[in-house]
Amino acid sequence: MHEFKATAMGSRSQSARTYLEKHFASFPDCTLEESVIHALKALASTASEGTKLNVLNTTIAIVGKDTPFTVLTDDEARKYLDNLVIRPEDVVVAEEEDEDDNDAPRRPADLAE
Repeated sequence: MHEFKATAMGSRSQSARTYLEKHFASFPDCTLEESVIHALKALASTASEGTKLNVLNTTIAIVGKDTPFTVLTDDEARKYLDNLVIRPEDVVVAEEEDEDDNDAPRRPADLAE
C-alpha cells in the first residue's frame, strides 16, 4: 500500500478535486503509470472546453519516497499525453467552484493548442 496526498488548487480546481475524490479508493493499487494518468485526467477536467493537454501546456513531474523529484522530458511526457483518453465516466461535474478559484490568473493549461 502507498500513502498519497491528492489535492488541486487554482483556477477550476474544484473539478480536479471532485475527480480525485471520486477515484481515490483505487489509488493504493495503482502503478506509477496509472497514477500519472489519474493526475492527467484530474488536470484535464480543469481545462477549458476544447483544450487538449499536450507538451506545450502540461509538465509532468514524479516524486515519492525513495524517488527524487524528476520532471519528465517532452518525449517522456508525450507518451502519456498522446495516449490520454478521457472516457465519459472520467468526466466529473464540480459541485461548486471556490470563490477564490474564479479570480485566479489563467495558467498554461488554459492555452488552446
